[in-house]
Amino acid sequence: MFGLFDSKKKQQPECVTDEVLGEIFYENSMWYSSVDFKLFGKTYHIDIKMYSENGEPVTAAQKESYKKIINNEKIASEIENILQTEVPPEEYECLEYEPEYLCFRPNGDCALIVYIGEKEDDEYLEYAVTIFPEISYYGDEESYMSMVYFT
Repeated sequence: MFGLFDSKKKQQPECVTDEVLGEIFYENSMWYSSVDFKLFGKTYHIDIKMYSENGEPVTAAQKESYKKIINNEKIASEIENILQTEVPPEEYECLEYEPEYLCFRPNGDCALIVYIGEKEDDEYLEYAVTIFPEISYYGDEESYMSMVYFT
């Protein structure tokens, strides 16, 4: 009888220790972890999402991109400049740029998803700034994540 109840328990995500990323777990086509990321002089604890179909291991390209980004002040500065240009503070009442997560595609392409304060109509905005293959403004988070999942 107890076996019947045990089989109905929600299965825990697979968790492994990676030599670059530390402890990561797999769920919903992504390997997840977290890291400290500095932007605009503040340090944020953000999520890492490594896209992976069918639970394949994190790729070497994803790990290389990760290593190039973390604690890279030059990349952070370029992201800050892009955000201030594309989403200028004077257009928003209560603007704060807050990084949410880094998303990595299997080929190493990645983006930082950033929460952008509040607009006048209290709409919360999340934007993607691609880092690899080049640092540039991508647009909204939903468009970027659609591209991650479907291309």
